[in-house]
Amino acid sequence: MTEEILRKPFRLPCEVVLPNRICKTATSEHLAHPITGEPLKAMVELYRAWAEGGSGLIITGNVMVDEHLEGPGNVICRSTTPSAIWREWAEASKTCRKGSQERPVAIVQLSHPGRQSPPSVSLRRPVAPSNVPFRLPGVGIQLFRSPRTLTTEEVKALPTKFANAAALAVAAGFDGVQIHAAHGYLLSQFLSPHTNRRSDSYGGSAANRRRLLLEILAAIRIASQLLVTPWAFIERPLEPGACCLSRREGN
Repeated sequence: MTEEILRKPFRLPCEVVLPNRICKTATSEHLAHPITGEPLKAMVELYRAWAEGGSGLIITGNVMVDEHLEGPGNVICRSTTPSAIWREWAEASKTCRKGSQERPVAIVQLSHPGRQSPPSVSLRRPVAPSNVPFRLPGVGIQLFRSPRTLTTEEVKALPTKFANAAALAVAAGFDGVQIHAAHGYLLSQFLSPHTNRRSDSYGGSAANRRRLLLEILAAIRIASQLLVTPWAFIERPLEPGACCLSRREGN
């Protein structure tokens, strides 16, 4: 009975239909070029294997919207024009399951680590909504440096970075994007009153703390509509702290 349910198609609120109910959730593979941030061939083949394994939904993990990295070998979005390897990655991620014509839906998880960017992978000082260090007994201070508070102008530039990254993903051939707003990364830091102690329009009340996330979603909708229409959007998250945007086929 359980296997029968897992193999049934599943229609998302945005009307995208997954061929089954198995999801390869977001992971951080660290398989990008250490200089360019472009996905390596090993990444392409890994996603081809996952797609051939039969997942109905494939979500990439921790694709960075700028040079602030979560870990070594993160994929970085540096342009809105996809390279050949980006197109290969998207195509591989949508490979049909072996022995069938079922093609998975593949989306890219977009992220910014905020204060959780270790010095081992970036010489840049980490940034955050406020200068609140990451503290975890035994690892906090050693793992992450004290962050620099983002200026209001820098915060206002973030929606464009996420929108450009989404445009790149869609142009490469992916079906949509997931916005990573969990696990203590930048957008999660903005949502939390513990890490967001700003006094401008992006801090204070719950409405102000979620302002950046909503501006990012709006910017992605505008940027993506330039590439694919019509679009439909999931208004509630697929998992706590995450928002997903996916396209559906037009008539």
